[in-house]
Amino acid sequence: MLLASGLNAWSVHHVRRTLNKALNDAVRRRRLPRNPVALAHTPCYDPPEIEPLTIDEARRVLAAAEREPNGAAFMLSISLGLRRGEVRGPSWDDVDLDAGRLQVRRQLERRDWRHGCTDPDKCDERPSKCPQRKEGGLVLVELKTKQSRWTLPLTAPLVAELRKHRQQEREARIRAGTVWRDCGLVFTTITGRPVAPRDHSLHWAAFLEGLGIRPARLHDARHTAATLLLVQGVDQCVVMRMFGWTSPAMTTCYQHVVLELVEEANRRMSELLWGASS
Repeated sequence: MLLASGLNAWSVHHVRRTLNKALNDAVRRRRLPRNPVALAHTPCYDPPEIEPLTIDEARRVLAAAEREPNGAAFMLSISLGLRRGEVRGPSWDDVDLDAGRLQVRRQLERRDWRHGCTDPDKCDERPSKCPQRKEGGLVLVELKTKQSRWTLPLTAPLVAELRKHRQQEREARIRAGTVWRDCGLVFTTITGRPVAPRDHSLHWAAFLEGLGIRPARLHDARHTAATLLLVQGVDQCVVMRMFGWTSPAMTTCYQHVVLELVEEANRRMSELLWGASS
């Protein structure tokens, strides 16, 4: 039914997984005799192939980001693998430039507005237009899992770029004058307000187009960071910790990287047993 309504296989797969967990909890609490989801057909779902940026493309992005407004946000995404909401969530209180540390604990997301009036049925407006609307707009929320909340070390180039970015923000505050609205976040608009998710993605797309780099999602910057770490042979447990993955199964999305690592392992074994000339 969900497939027929237009949802793709990934969305149906996600709905089934969530519902299955909820009903398993109901069975465990003896609210249901059995889980009906276990009897339902599971739609076939093949995870999309990861298409990270190449090393050359990543280097071009980092070089050009130094001259781009809020370009440091792109640097954090492609070097630390931060998600779109995570890179826009930190405040300056979360950044220790002297120690070279970034605390990742919140993300910025857009939520739908809700009616704030006492009787929504009598309101002539949609929730987003309700005079007493509430709980919507751009909202800072705590990251859901403990694995996602931690402190990341910042390399010297990132520290230098964030120092420059902070100075540029101070100059922007002076230029904006009375229209500046300080939200305390590291990355803001030219008037100090939070950057909307859609605007951040559009900025990224225009930035890549200006560099002549193929179109790529902002999330592909995160895939690029994971790919480069795995290709360099960084331990899988370390990569899992950095990216907040709770299961090694997440690395199955990077099968092309795994094959490269196996080939490298075979090459090293060959050199060990037969010598470098092999």
